Amino acid sequence: MKINIKASDNISLSMASGMAFLLLSLIIAVFPILSSAYELDTGNDLDQIRREMRALRDELQAKNNEILRLQQGLDALEARVLQAQTEPAVKEERVATLEQEVDALGRGGAWQTSLTEKPHHFLGGQVWFKGGYSRYDNPRRDSLLTIQDDPEDQEGWHIAGGLDLPLFTLFDHTRAYSGTVLGEIYVEYFQSQEITGVAQAVAPDGSDVGSTLCFDTNAGCIPANDLQLAVGTGIENVFTVGVAPKYRFDHLGARWPVLAKLRPWIIPAGLTFNVNTPVDQSITNISPGGFSGLGAEYLLFNDRISLGFDARYYWGPDIPDANLNRWAIGAYTGINF
Repeated sequence: MKINIKASDNISLSMASGMAFLLLSLIIAVFPILSSAYELDTGNDLDQIRREMRALRDELQAKNNEILRLQQGLDALEARVLQAQTEPAVKEERVATLEQEVDALGRGGAWQTSLTEKPHHFLGGQVWFKGGYSRYDNPRRDSLLTIQDDPEDQEGWHIAGGLDLPLFTLFDHTRAYSGTVLGEIYVEYFQSQEITGVAQAVAPDGSDVGSTLCFDTNAGCIPANDLQLAVGTGIENVFTVGVAPKYRFDHLGARWPVLAKLRPWIIPAGLTFNVNTPVDQSITNISPGGFSGLGAEYLLFNDRISLGFDARYYWGPDIPDANLNRWAIGAYTGINF
């Protein structure tokens, strides 16, 4: 059998073959491009995943560091609690140290002038010694058996010494008016002038009584003008023992640091027992009285020493025909404890 192929069939076959070849060439050319694009997208996703993993790892590390820090803090706190429980004496000592530091701060520790590096803790008491000027409200003219060298003299001097014992404190030490209530006990000697004894008895008007008055003695009646009653010269003075409450302002530095070393004080009222010489015409030389006072002092040498000013007014004692009311103003030195 003989097969005949026409020219048109050859042309169709050639066109089909060309189309197939062209399609195959296009696929071969496009495939690398598609493959590269796919690989590029895949690489970008992997980089993003890597970055997220690194961020999570950093965050986890930060959390671990925070947990470690908290654990260290808990360990330190537990150690402190254990130490406080097992060493109460150490805890009490620390509390006392803190209280002293707070007290020093309230009293203006930065202004202290110290003899040692470590501030000293005081109870708040004081032993003091003073001297100064005194003056009667009126001159004494009522002495028995003596006359004053100067009937108009009202002035004199005094010396004194006392002890201030702390009783209790008032108010919070962070307030300027806070302070200590003290119990003060002291003695004072006041001397005004010299006196001269009356050699013979005289009437109240100063005239000689002569023989109109006699003194009954074991030897019989002796005329008054023949009996020497007082001779020589002496000293007019008053010896006083006093006791009083005293309020001292200890913490001015809490309000005004520059005043931390200054301690004003006041005595509202106190009790005195007085011995006056010579005996007055009411024949009384021991009697009670009262006084009020105020002053201030400045702390030196790590608060161990005080230098101060003292002013007091004495009223009484209530003696007939006598007036011992007087002022006493002076300076004092205190030793603090």
